[in-house]
Amino acid sequence: MANNTTSFDTVVNYAGFTERVILASLLFAIFLIGAIGNLMVIIAVALSKTLRTRTNVFVVNLSFADFVACLAFPWWSVALLSGDEWLIPGTEWICTTAGLTTFMSIGVSVMSITYIAINRLILITRSLATYQRVYTTRNITIMLVIIYIIAIVLVGMPTFVGFGGTGFVAESHTCSDVIDNFTALIYDLHQGIATGLLLATIVACYIAIYVHVKRHFGQRKRSSIPAASAELSMNSITDIEASSTTDPTVVSLNKKINRDMIEITKNLFVCVCILMVCLIPISVVNLVSTSPRIHVYAWVVAFANSAVNPLIYAWRHPHFKVVLRLMFRCRYADIPQPSSFLQKCLSTGLSTDTYM
Repeated sequence: MANNTTSFDTVVNYAGFTERVILASLLFAIFLIGAIGNLMVIIAVALSKTLRTRTNVFVVNLSFADFVACLAFPWWSVALLSGDEWLIPGTEWICTTAGLTTFMSIGVSVMSITYIAINRLILITRSLATYQRVYTTRNITIMLVIIYIIAIVLVGMPTFVGFGGTGFVAESHTCSDVIDNFTALIYDLHQGIATGLLLATIVACYIAIYVHVKRHFGQRKRSSIPAASAELSMNSITDIEASSTTDPTVVSLNKKINRDMIEITKNLFVCVCILMVCLIPISVVNLVSTSPRIHVYAWVVAFANSAVNPLIYAWRHPHFKVVLRLMFRCRYADIPQPSSFLQKCLSTGLSTDTYM
């Protein structure tokens, strides 16, 4: 996905060893924060039924993709510490796999956030009956399958047929794209364009949400509808989103916008803003021929996104922050709506003291 060379025939070190050590250390720190944080998000959903909503299916998928990407970052650190050849002789396949895994995981992450944006758009702007009809278990499964098929077809498959490829790139000391022919340049180009289109879709969804919410509250203000009657409780919106029921009583609430729903959407929008800040640099350099140094720094910025999302959930998300903070403090017995698995663990004597 990254054009990491300035020449096909010569190797020019873009930075001294000290600078590469600093970059390698940053990547390793991102690996630690991202791997632990995303794993905690996944475990949180496994421990609390509160978090088992339709939207969070895609949040878990995002966390899984970021977790897998983080597992590849230490090998990028090894590449940064390598000289003109891969540091560990005979294991170049590790660098090749790390590069491909990273690119595919980032692709899955961006598509997951796109699906989340569409999910919030339908939840807020359409009736709950429509939302529940679209986001059935079957349809959500199909959506997830499509995400991975697209990632494989657009990111992975071209490298297996010689249309681009990954491996150790001596010019940039990375496990990145090996740019050795014209088709590889086209591979970079289409990755940049695809990322740009997905980001544009995400922005369009949140703009539509903003316009709808602004219009909704404007109408409520003009009609003097009390705030209490126009909002659902925090638990009720979670139950409605997680439920597959189409009970008329529930469906009748379809035009009411809940404050908690807005807070969750704001939290996810913050994730989108950070995603754009992280990915726009690498998307631009994929489309423009630049020095290896710029590419490497752009990749480090892009990789940082994999570690940031769990921190946002723990800080801002009205549901995730409760569970994650309890997990961090080892107060598992206080987790709201504990899952059957957690209840079983607690009932067998695994008290909070056991975890401390």
